[in-house]
Amino acid sequence: MVKLTAQETGPSLRDVAVLAMARLEAAPDLLGGWSDVEAQSLRQAASRVLDGQIDAARVMSAAAARLVSGIDLVPFLEPDGPFGPAWPAHPLASSAFNVGYRLREPDITRELAALMGPRAGRQGNERALSFLRILTDLAGAHEVGATLTDGVRPTIAAEHHVTRMQRPKTVAVSRFQRVSVPRIDLLFEWPVDRAGRQAVVVVEAKLGAYVGKGQLRPYREEARRRARGGPVALVLLTAWGDRAETRHRAWRPVRWFGLLRRWEAALASAGDLDPEFTRVRADLWRFVLSARKALS
Repeated sequence: MVKLTAQETGPSLRDVAVLAMARLEAAPDLLGGWSDVEAQSLRQAASRVLDGQIDAARVMSAAAARLVSGIDLVPFLEPDGPFGPAWPAHPLASSAFNVGYRLREPDITRELAALMGPRAGRQGNERALSFLRILTDLAGAHEVGATLTDGVRPTIAAEHHVTRMQRPKTVAVSRFQRVSVPRIDLLFEWPVDRAGRQAVVVVEAKLGAYVGKGQLRPYREEARRRARGGPVALVLLTAWGDRAETRHRAWRPVRWFGLLRRWEAALASAGDLDPEFTRVRADLWRFVLSARKALS
């Protein structure tokens, strides 16, 4: 039988088990009706099991090392890793990741708007700029991205109500029938010149749902109206591919996974340790990691 030295393993597992039994025996109320003979038998049985596990671990560790030799294993958290760098406020390294509740899509966008808005102070504007720089870069909206100088302070609205420019044809609607009101998930805008032109970013943010038929047209019209000739970026921020990406060529597809992993690096560089912000991002990361399609 292979034996490991103390230098290789530290205190042996067998010694730890025997010590644990000795401590149990010092507390008779925990042992119930065990006799000395039963306790000794248990110690011996535990020692035999642990000896077998030590031998198996020693043999298998060498075999496993040969199996993975020359293979770059996927890192968990590091600067260029798939989930962003390791830092104290990363949701995957935080207790926030284990919270049991889930936010709905409208809740996510409202929370993000609040955490990137003026109520969040200087940090809020820094979050908004880093979010927009990454988003426009991933979307290839370079004309909009070029306007994001450090002095820009974007205004942000969640669930922005879109007023239709023309009334649709009159349709008889029951007073019990629900009528959908067009609302933009996230709307960002900021001035680009003294002539009144605005840079506008419209984000249709989806997690598990798909874009509805005819949903995007009023959003595009609203963006162009508000831009007044300024640059516009229309972004479909989804967890996975959506058929709307082929139907609406003006909209640029971006995946939550790609956005989040790059955003974590920007937030780490800024030292943004706000626990409320970490909690909201943890909800997004939980969804992305729980959906296989979101990682493809």
